[in-house]
Amino acid sequence: MTENHTESKTVQKPAFSRFAIIAGVIILFIVGSYLLKDGPLGPGEQAPLFNLPQANGTEGILSMETLKGKPVLIDFWSTTCPPCLMQIPILQRIQNEFPGIQVVGVAVGGESLSRLKEFSKARSVTYPIVADLRGVAAVPYNVTSLPTLFVVDANGVIVQSHEGFWPEKQLLDEVRKLINP
Repeated sequence: MTENHTESKTVQKPAFSRFAIIAGVIILFIVGSYLLKDGPLGPGEQAPLFNLPQANGTEGILSMETLKGKPVLIDFWSTTCPPCLMQIPILQRIQNEFPGIQVVGVAVGGESLSRLKEFSKARSVTYPIVADLRGVAAVPYNVTSLPTLFVVDANGVIVQSHEGFWPEKQLLDEVRKLINP
């Protein structure tokens, strides 16, 4: 007499395999970004123009085209980036003390316009903050880390770029060079 044992075997994909795939993709992205990274645009390069929705001040679209003829300090940042938050008071002081320069904050953290508006009001940020939800500005500027700042002269040419927190004294030195070449 033979018994026919048929056991139904259910194949379960362990959670580990999904985790491994996700971790692999993240590692591949990080390594790929590091290997391909050229860094932000540098001195002598033309600053790419962008049109982005403004979250504070005069709401609507901020066009870099309208800022031609005036030096601009562009800060790519996010509300979730601690060094970015440390940079904001310095940028506000520059905007207040050097009215001939326009500071523009380009938020790349995916925050909504309403969230950015609340943020700028709570921190008394008076310079324009725009939302770059799709990398319209960050990609052409080659921004891969936050904060990344660009000093742009009145002709739209990048004078200096800096990744990471830019200490106040060094940033002020660059701003002064821009005003008094």
